[in-house]
Amino acid sequence: ELVRKDGSHFPVEFSNSRIIFEGKSSSLTIIRDISERRQAKKELQKSEEKYRLLVESSLDLIVVHDFEGKILFNNKAVADFTGYSLEEIMDMTLKDMMPVSEISKLDERGRRRADGDMGSFTYDSMIKHKDGHLVPVNIRSTPVIENGEPTGILLIIRDITDRKQAEREIEYLARFPEENTSPVLRVNSEGTILYANKAASNQLTGWTPNAGDTVDEEW
Repeated sequence: ELVRKDGSHFPVEFSNSRIIFEGKSSSLTIIRDISERRQAKKELQKSEEKYRLLVESSLDLIVVHDFEGKILFNNKAVADFTGYSLEEIMDMTLKDMMPVSEISKLDERGRRRADGDMGSFTYDSMIKHKDGHLVPVNIRSTPVIENGEPTGILLIIRDITDRKQAEREIEYLARFPEENTSPVLRVNSEGTILYANKAASNQLTGWTPNAGDTVDEEW
């Protein structure tokens, strides 16, 4: 550091070289103020720390792998979710975390990447836990670009167990009227039939209700 006239300090960089000056061997010293570089470095370190905290505190699984599927980075959520240790995961490939049924789809996406498709993919898949059970997930796959060149793939993986359960329940409820062995009708406030299941047609004596019909007053 050097000291200014006002007493403040500032960081500098010295560069020395041997030169011939006026026929004599001399030393040339260049002093450069590196205050802005030092400040930029501090800002970068602060930014990297914020990024690290965001990644490590994320409930989503964050994985970076190369184009052969070798895992280069993963956050703690991956270990918590899969049951593997962080060290075990770093020795794995993406295929090690997926069931056999998902491998062909993974290979197809890999072929698309090899053919130059560097867009973002979003898809549902399955992750295999260390104990063997499967967990449904949604994956967003985005290329990592460094100096204009793709160097790997960033995956953001989210557990969708609750969503899949809700979808199954909705599907069950949607099937319930049609599978019900008793007549089921849906009628609006004007008495128009909006829906009638098969049992209604088979079991209602003297009347075959259809969507669009009007319910008789005696009903």
